Formats: sequence, structure tokens, C-alpha cells
Amino acid sequence: MTDGIGSQVYPQISLDHFVRGPYDLAPALHSCFVEMANNAAGLTVAMPWQGKVFLVQDQLVYLSAGQYSGLVPGQRLLVNGPLNPVRDPRTGIVVGSVPGPPKAQLQIQRFFGDDLAETVIIGGGGVQIGDSVILIPPAPR
Repeated sequence: MTDGIGSQVYPQISLDHFVRGPYDLAPALHSCFVEMANNAAGLTVAMPWQGKVFLVQDQLVYLSAGQYSGLVPGQRLLVNGPLNPVRDPRTGIVVGSVPGPPKAQLQIQRFFGDDLAETVIIGGGGVQIGDSVILIPPAPR
């Protein structure tokens, strides 16, 4: 059985460990899902947060992320140019992306909608729709 997250293969013997009869299938599936969710959670921790600009109106910039994405009012963000795909030279498959050059800094003002944020430009400029946004880590104390 393959988990579909990290393509980890589980041998039949590990399934036999969980399933001893037809009524043991639900606990076995639960155990498999818990293990897959833990694997997925470990992968997401390693991935840094990033969002995108979807609207610019004068000094206000609206992001495709908000409170549900873990942002908080007053938090500062860095705007970079759009993400540039990085391709494996042998296969041509996109294996990641790198941000464009830094453009501006934003500060979150408020949230609205399902997961949207209104920010204000506090430094720099030239922000455009499609630019990538990353968190600015807080200064060490």
C-alpha cells in the first residue's frame, strides 16, 4: 500500500498487524489515516508560508491570505516579484520556485472574506497583482 503523500510503501505485514478480521477494518483505516496525516503535517512544517497580491489600490494591497492562514493584524510582510519556476534540466518538470526581487514591505490592517487581508505599504513600492508575499520574521529580542 502506498500512502500518496511521500509515496511511502507499507508492506502487507503492517496491514495484517492492524486488520485481524472484517470488523477490524475501520480501526485499521483510522490508523493509516493518522499516520498519513502526521507525515503530511511534517512536510508542511518544512514549507515556508507565502501568499500573493490579488489587488492593489493606491497604498492598499489585498492578499490572497488572511486570518485563516495564520496572519495577525500588525504583522509585517515582504513583497517580492512574481515567483519564477525552477525546472529540472533533465525532465523539464517544475521542482520549485524562487521569488522575484524585493519590492516593498506591507503591514496587515484587517481581514475580510474567507481568507483575505488588507495591508498598507509601509516601505518601497511598485507592487503588482501576482507578486509573491512572505512573512518578515520578528526581530530577535
